[in-house]
Amino acid sequence: MTQSPRNARTGNIILDSLIAKTHIGASEGMAKQNYSAHQQRIIKNYYKNKDDIQTQKLGEIIAELYLATTDKKRTSLWKRVEKMLVNLEVDPKTTKFVVESQDIETLSEIASELF
Repeated sequence: MTQSPRNARTGNIILDSLIAKTHIGASEGMAKQNYSAHQQRIIKNYYKNKDDIQTQKLGEIIAELYLATTDKKRTSLWKRVEKMLVNLEVDPKTTKFVVESQDIETLSEIASELF
């Protein structure tokens, strides 16, 4: 008999706990996941401020782009920029243009508009 991932046991208490938490159904709310009131407030505040957090991270990535010395690092950072712009719901055409041109100045202007 095959165990479902929800009932799987690895022998590692921490890993078992993570598996159980990641396989909780979508219909189960925050309260059913046994989060304390304090944890629920932290989660709520994170999602409330998610755009601000992502905008700040975008600014940090821009700074890293200015300082990047290798092509590999720049490529990695531009991939992160693309994901970040999509998450911030920037116009897809603008996102595509900025990422393809790899223009840090234009990216900086977009970020300043988001702040």
